[in-house]
Amino acid sequence: MLRNSEAADRWAWLVISAYAQLRLARPPDTDLRRLGEKPTEPN
Repeated sequence: MLRNSEAADRWAWLVISAYAQLRLARPPDTDLRRLGEKPTEPN
């Protein structure tokens, strides 16, 4: 249990920044498509 709102705010920003770092560390997807779209042809 967090004792004050500042601690809760720090934890929220810690989780948000960790998630952002994990998203940025992922390799970009080369075949992004919407549901129902055909796969793209390889170059």
